[in-house]
Amino acid sequence: MRLQYGPLAEVRWGSPGLVIHRADLQRVLLEAVAGEASIELRTGVEVLGFAAVANGVQVGARAGAINLRFDGAMLIGADGLHSAVRSRLGLGEIDQPVYSGRTAWRATLDASKAPAFALALETSLWLGRKAHLVHYPLRAGDHVNIVAIAEDVWRGGADRNFWQEAGDREEISARFRDWHSDARALIDAVDSWRRWPLFDRNPAPRWSVERVLVIGDAAHPVLPFLAQGACLAIEDAAALALCVQRSGVDSARVISSFEAMRIRRAAEIRATSRRQGSIYHFGGPFAMARDYVMGRFDREKLMGRLDWIYKYRVG
Repeated sequence: MRLQYGPLAEVRWGSPGLVIHRADLQRVLLEAVAGEASIELRTGVEVLGFAAVANGVQVGARAGAINLRFDGAMLIGADGLHSAVRSRLGLGEIDQPVYSGRTAWRATLDASKAPAFALALETSLWLGRKAHLVHYPLRAGDHVNIVAIAEDVWRGGADRNFWQEAGDREEISARFRDWHSDARALIDAVDSWRRWPLFDRNPAPRWSVERVLVIGDAAHPVLPFLAQGACLAIEDAAALALCVQRSGVDSARVISSFEAMRIRRAAEIRATSRRQGSIYHFGGPFAMARDYVMGRFDREKLMGRLDWIYKYRVG
Protein backbone atom coordinates (compact mmCIF):
# COMPACT_ATOMS: atom_id res chain seq x y z
CA MET A 1 0.00 0.00 0.00
CA ARG A 2 1.17 3.56 -0.66
CA LEU A 3 -0.41 6.57 0.99
CA GLN A 4 0.44 10.22 0.43
CA TYR A 5 -1.18 12.82 2.64
CA GLY A 6 1.57 15.46 2.93
CA PRO A 7 -0.16 18.87 3.16
CA LEU A 8 -3.44 17.20 4.17
CA ALA A 9 -1.90 16.36 7.56
CA GLU A 10 -1.39 20.05 8.28
CA VAL A 11 -4.97 20.83 7.36
CA ARG A 12 -6.46 17.93 9.29
CA TRP A 13 -4.18 17.73 12.33
CA GLY A 14 -2.67 21.20 12.49
CA SER A 15 0.90 20.18 11.70
CA PRO A 16 2.79 18.43 8.90
CA GLY A 17 4.21 14.96 9.39
CA LEU A 18 7.95 15.23 9.97
CA VAL A 19 10.89 12.98 10.83
CA ILE A 20 13.89 14.40 12.67
CA HIS A 21 17.21 13.12 13.94
CA ARG A 22 17.03 12.90 17.71
CA ALA A 23 20.21 14.94 18.13
CA ASP A 24 18.68 17.72 15.99
CA LEU A 25 15.57 17.77 18.18
CA GLN A 26 17.76 17.93 21.28
CA ARG A 27 19.68 20.83 19.77
CA VAL A 28 16.44 22.77 19.21
CA LEU A 29 15.45 22.17 22.83
CA LEU A 30 18.91 23.09 24.10
CA GLU A 31 18.82 26.38 22.19
CA ALA A 32 15.42 27.15 23.72
CA VAL A 33 16.77 26.43 27.21
CA ALA A 34 19.78 28.67 26.58
CA GLY A 35 17.39 31.50 25.77
CA GLU A 36 15.65 31.31 29.15
CA ALA A 37 17.50 33.17 31.91
CA SER A 38 15.45 31.40 34.59
CA ILE A 39 16.70 27.93 33.56
CA GLU A 40 20.02 26.53 34.73
CA LEU A 41 21.12 23.40 32.89
CA ARG A 42 23.63 21.07 34.55
CA THR A 43 24.85 17.80 33.07
CA GLY A 44 26.66 14.91 34.73
CA VAL A 45 24.63 15.21 37.95
CA GLU A 46 23.27 12.05 39.57
CA VAL A 47 20.25 12.19 41.90
CA LEU A 48 21.02 10.20 45.05
CA GLY A 49 17.83 10.78 46.97
CA PHE A 50 15.11 13.25 47.86
CA ALA A 51 12.73 14.10 50.66
CA ALA A 52 9.65 16.25 51.07
CA VAL A 53 10.17 19.29 53.29
CA ALA A 54 7.83 22.00 54.53
CA ASN A 55 7.58 23.99 51.33
CA GLY A 56 8.86 21.64 48.66
CA VAL A 57 11.45 18.97 47.97
CA GLN A 58 15.08 18.66 48.96
CA VAL A 59 17.26 16.68 46.55
CA GLY A 60 20.65 15.15 47.27
CA ALA A 61 22.87 14.70 44.23
CA ARG A 62 26.43 14.12 43.13
CA ALA A 63 28.55 15.52 40.31
CA GLY A 64 31.69 13.41 40.18
CA ALA A 65 33.20 13.59 43.68
CA ILE A 66 31.18 16.68 44.65
CA ASN A 67 28.02 16.32 46.73
CA LEU A 68 25.22 18.78 45.94
CA ARG A 69 21.89 19.79 47.41
CA PHE A 70 18.98 21.34 45.56
CA ASP A 71 15.77 22.80 46.99
CA GLY A 72 12.64 23.32 44.93
CA ALA A 73 8.87 23.32 44.89
CA MET A 74 8.75 19.98 43.01
CA LEU A 75 11.01 17.28 41.62
CA ILE A 76 10.19 16.10 38.10
CA GLY A 77 11.89 12.83 37.16
CA ALA A 78 12.31 12.57 33.38
CA ASP A 79 15.09 10.00 33.57
CA GLY A 80 13.86 7.25 31.28
CA LEU A 81 12.90 3.59 31.44
CA HIS A 82 15.18 2.70 34.37
CA SER A 83 14.25 5.84 36.28
CA ALA A 84 16.20 6.36 39.49
CA VAL A 85 13.51 8.78 40.67
CA ARG A 86 10.70 6.31 40.03
CA SER A 87 12.57 3.51 41.82
CA ARG A 88 12.47 5.64 44.98
CA LEU A 89 8.76 6.39 44.84
CA GLY A 90 7.83 3.06 46.43
CA LEU A 91 5.35 1.95 43.77
CA GLY A 92 6.13 -1.70 44.55
CA GLU A 93 8.30 -4.52 43.21
CA ILE A 94 5.63 -5.42 40.65
CA ASP A 95 6.23 -2.05 39.04
CA GLN A 96 9.03 -3.18 36.75
CA PRO A 97 9.73 -2.74 33.02
CA VAL A 98 8.24 -5.54 30.90
CA TYR A 99 10.35 -7.01 28.12
CA SER A 100 8.30 -7.27 24.93
CA GLY A 101 10.08 -10.29 23.44
CA ARG A 102 11.40 -8.07 20.64
CA THR A 103 14.67 -6.32 19.95
CA ALA A 104 15.21 -3.25 17.77
CA TRP A 105 18.38 -3.13 15.69
CA ARG A 106 19.10 0.52 14.96
CA ALA A 107 21.52 2.19 12.56
CA THR A 108 22.00 5.51 10.78
CA LEU A 109 23.55 5.03 7.35
CA ASP A 110 25.35 7.66 5.29
CA ALA A 111 23.34 8.27 2.11
CA SER A 112 26.38 7.52 -0.05
CA LYS A 113 26.31 3.91 1.21
CA ALA A 114 22.55 3.38 0.97
CA PRO A 115 20.70 1.71 -1.90
CA ALA A 116 18.96 4.25 -4.15
CA PHE A 117 15.42 3.13 -3.19
CA ALA A 118 16.09 4.04 0.47
CA LEU A 119 16.76 7.70 -0.43
CA ALA A 120 13.16 8.40 -1.47
CA LEU A 121 11.58 11.09 0.73
CA GLU A 122 9.13 8.76 2.39
CA THR A 123 8.84 6.46 5.37
CA SER A 124 8.88 2.79 4.35
CA LEU A 125 7.52 -0.08 6.42
CA TRP A 126 8.18 -3.74 5.56
CA LEU A 127 6.20 -6.43 7.40
CA GLY A 128 7.25 -10.05 7.83
CA ARG A 129 6.77 -13.06 10.03
CA LYS A 130 8.01 -12.19 13.55
CA ALA A 131 9.90 -9.13 12.25
CA HIS A 132 9.51 -5.81 10.48
CA LEU A 133 11.75 -3.13 9.01
CA VAL A 134 11.39 0.67 8.95
CA HIS A 135 13.57 3.19 7.12
CA TYR A 136 13.45 6.85 6.10
CA PRO A 137 15.91 9.59 5.12
CA LEU A 138 17.05 12.22 7.62
CA ARG A 139 18.84 15.56 7.47
CA ALA A 140 17.69 16.51 3.99
CA GLY A 141 18.57 13.07 2.64
CA ASP A 142 22.16 12.97 3.94
CA HIS A 143 21.44 9.91 6.09
CA VAL A 144 19.01 7.01 6.25
CA ASN A 145 17.61 5.89 9.59
CA ILE A 146 17.02 2.13 9.80
CA VAL A 147 15.18 0.14 12.46
CA ALA A 148 14.89 -3.64 12.10
CA ILE A 149 12.73 -5.21 14.81
CA ALA A 150 12.72 -8.95 15.41
CA GLU A 151 11.29 -11.27 18.02
CA ASP A 152 14.12 -12.24 20.30
CA VAL A 153 15.12 -13.54 23.72
CA TRP A 154 16.92 -10.78 25.60
CA ARG A 155 20.12 -12.12 27.11
CA GLY A 156 21.46 -8.86 28.45
CA GLY A 157 21.38 -7.52 31.97
CA ALA A 158 19.62 -4.62 33.61
CA ASP A 159 22.35 -2.08 32.85
CA ARG A 160 20.88 1.42 32.44
CA ASN A 161 22.91 1.75 29.23
CA PHE A 162 21.48 -1.42 27.67
CA TRP A 163 20.56 0.52 24.52
CA GLN A 164 24.23 1.08 23.71
CA GLU A 165 25.01 -2.62 23.16
CA ALA A 166 26.64 -3.30 19.80
CA GLY A 167 24.76 -5.67 17.49
CA ASP A 168 26.39 -8.46 15.51
CA ARG A 169 26.17 -7.57 11.80
CA GLU A 170 26.12 -11.24 10.77
CA GLU A 171 23.31 -12.01 13.19
CA ILE A 172 20.94 -9.37 11.84
CA SER A 173 21.80 -10.22 8.22
CA ALA A 174 20.99 -13.87 8.92
CA ARG A 175 17.70 -12.91 10.56
CA PHE A 176 16.53 -11.18 7.34
CA ARG A 177 18.19 -13.47 4.80
CA ASP A 178 14.86 -14.71 3.38
CA TRP A 179 13.47 -11.21 2.82
CA HIS A 180 13.18 -9.27 -0.41
CA SER A 181 16.51 -8.41 -2.03
CA ASP A 182 15.99 -4.66 -1.45
CA ALA A 183 15.53 -5.16 2.29
CA ARG A 184 18.59 -7.40 2.43
CA ALA A 185 20.67 -4.88 0.48
CA LEU A 186 19.78 -2.11 2.93
CA ILE A 187 20.56 -4.23 5.99
CA ASP A 188 23.82 -5.51 4.51
CA ALA A 189 24.95 -1.93 3.77
CA VAL A 190 25.20 -1.21 7.51
CA ASP A 191 28.56 -1.78 9.20
CA SER A 192 27.60 -0.91 12.77
CA TRP A 193 24.36 -1.71 14.62
CA ARG A 194 23.03 -0.97 18.09
CA ARG A 195 20.87 -3.69 19.62
CA TRP A 196 18.07 -2.23 21.71
CA PRO A 197 15.65 -4.50 23.66
CA LEU A 198 12.12 -3.10 23.73
CA PHE A 199 10.38 -2.63 27.08
CA ASP A 200 7.23 -0.98 28.28
CA ARG A 201 5.45 -0.90 31.64
CA ASN A 202 1.99 -1.91 32.74
CA PRO A 203 -0.22 1.11 33.48
CA ALA A 204 0.17 2.64 36.93
CA PRO A 205 -2.66 4.38 38.83
CA ARG A 206 -0.32 7.25 39.72
CA TRP A 207 3.07 8.67 38.74
CA SER A 208 3.76 10.64 41.89
CA VAL A 209 4.31 10.69 45.63
CA GLU A 210 3.80 14.01 47.43
CA ARG A 211 5.74 16.64 45.44
CA VAL A 212 7.69 14.18 43.26
CA LEU A 213 6.41 13.31 39.78
CA VAL A 214 7.79 11.23 36.88
CA ILE A 215 7.05 11.97 33.24
CA GLY A 216 8.03 10.63 29.81
CA ASP A 217 9.52 7.14 29.70
CA ALA A 218 10.03 7.28 33.45
CA ALA A 219 6.22 7.29 33.77
CA HIS A 220 4.92 5.42 30.71
CA PRO A 221 7.44 3.76 28.38
CA VAL A 222 5.68 2.41 25.29
CA LEU A 223 6.69 0.14 22.43
CA PRO A 224 7.60 1.98 19.20
CA PHE A 225 4.93 0.53 16.90
CA LEU A 226 2.93 3.78 16.79
CA ALA A 227 6.09 5.94 16.82
CA GLN A 228 4.71 7.82 19.83
CA GLY A 229 7.28 7.37 22.62
CA ALA A 230 9.10 10.68 22.22
CA CYS A 231 5.83 12.34 21.19
CA LEU A 232 4.23 11.34 24.51
CA ALA A 233 7.15 12.91 26.37
CA ILE A 234 6.72 16.17 24.43
CA GLU A 235 2.98 16.09 25.19
CA ASP A 236 3.84 15.58 28.87
CA ALA A 237 6.06 18.66 28.86
CA ALA A 238 3.31 20.77 27.30
CA ALA A 239 0.72 19.40 29.74
CA LEU A 240 2.96 20.03 32.75
CA ALA A 241 3.63 23.61 31.63
CA LEU A 242 -0.11 24.17 31.27
CA CYS A 243 -0.81 22.74 34.75
CA VAL A 244 1.85 24.96 36.30
CA GLN A 245 0.45 27.97 34.46
CA ARG A 246 -3.02 27.22 35.86
CA SER A 247 -2.04 26.22 39.41
CA GLY A 248 1.15 28.16 40.11
CA VAL A 249 3.14 26.93 43.10
CA ASP A 250 0.37 24.63 44.35
CA SER A 251 2.30 21.42 43.59
CA ALA A 252 -0.52 19.12 44.75
CA ARG A 253 -2.92 20.68 42.23
CA VAL A 254 -0.26 20.67 39.51
CA ILE A 255 0.37 16.94 39.96
CA SER A 256 -3.26 15.87 40.33
CA SER A 257 -4.36 17.82 37.25
CA PHE A 258 -1.40 16.51 35.26
CA GLU A 259 -2.14 12.89 36.13
CA ALA A 260 -5.83 13.35 35.34
CA MET A 261 -4.87 14.75 31.96
CA ARG A 262 -2.20 12.22 30.99
CA ILE A 263 -2.59 8.76 32.58
CA ARG A 264 -5.45 7.57 30.38
CA ARG A 265 -3.85 8.98 27.22
CA ALA A 266 -0.57 7.15 27.89
CA ALA A 267 -2.38 3.90 28.72
CA GLU A 268 -4.29 4.01 25.41
CA ILE A 269 -1.11 4.61 23.41
CA ARG A 270 0.64 1.77 25.25
CA ALA A 271 -2.17 -0.74 24.67
CA THR A 272 -2.53 0.15 20.98
CA SER A 273 1.23 -0.01 20.46
CA ARG A 274 1.30 -3.53 21.90
CA ARG A 275 -1.52 -4.65 19.59
CA GLN A 276 0.11 -3.01 16.59
CA GLY A 277 3.34 -4.93 17.21
CA SER A 278 1.46 -8.22 17.13
CA ILE A 279 -0.31 -7.25 13.89
CA TYR A 280 2.98 -6.25 12.25
CA HIS A 281 4.50 -9.66 13.02
CA PHE A 282 1.67 -11.90 11.83
CA GLY A 283 2.52 -14.87 9.63
CA GLY A 284 0.47 -17.30 7.53
CA PRO A 285 -3.30 -16.73 7.14
CA PHE A 286 -3.32 -13.88 9.66
CA ALA A 287 -0.71 -12.01 7.61
CA MET A 288 -2.75 -12.59 4.44
CA ALA A 289 -5.85 -11.17 6.12
CA ARG A 290 -3.88 -8.17 7.42
CA ASP A 291 -2.45 -7.45 3.98
CA TYR A 292 -5.89 -7.75 2.38
CA VAL A 293 -7.33 -5.17 4.78
CA MET A 294 -4.35 -2.81 4.49
CA GLY A 295 -4.45 -2.97 0.71
CA ARG A 296 -7.99 -1.60 0.78
CA PHE A 297 -7.33 1.38 3.01
CA ASP A 298 -7.76 4.66 1.22
CA ARG A 299 -6.21 7.87 2.46
CA GLU A 300 -9.34 9.12 4.18
CA LYS A 301 -9.91 5.88 6.05
CA LEU A 302 -6.32 5.68 7.27
CA MET A 303 -6.24 9.31 8.39
CA GLY A 304 -9.50 8.77 10.22
CA ARG A 305 -7.97 5.86 12.13
CA LEU A 306 -5.10 8.14 13.18
CA ASP A 307 -7.22 11.10 14.28
CA TRP A 308 -7.24 10.04 17.94
CA ILE A 309 -3.44 10.23 17.99
CA TYR A 310 -2.75 13.35 15.95
CA LYS A 311 -5.80 15.47 16.75
CA TYR A 312 -5.06 15.22 20.46
CA ARG A 313 -4.58 18.58 22.14
CA VAL A 314 -3.13 19.03 25.63
CA GLY A 315 -5.72 20.54 27.96
